[in-house]
Amino acid sequence: MKYTAIIFFLSSAFWGSCQSKPQTADFKKMEWLIGNWKGESNGMPFYETWVQISDTEFNNVNYSICNGDTIRDGQSKIEIRDGKIVYSSNNLLWYLTELTDSSVIF
Repeated sequence: MKYTAIIFFLSSAFWGSCQSKPQTADFKKMEWLIGNWKGESNGMPFYETWVQISDTEFNNVNYSICNGDTIRDGQSKIEIRDGKIVYSSNNLLWYLTELTDSSVIF
């Protein structure tokens, strides 16, 4: 019985480690997001800063500049929830649908 329990434990540990590797590899593919970005919406510039918190979590802060003042517009994150990569912001959640070396679609 002892041997069965050890084999079960080892196979569970092995299976669990195999399951997490593709997600970590997917996060590695998204490292190009890290840093400062400038975009435009309705003719107005906006800015984002992405920070890597861990191998499986990125945090983001959005802001704009109005009359010389920096206005924080919101924050979001990319992380693993229930075994899936998700983008979340303000209690809204989107699941990863496509990932390439230069694009991420949720």
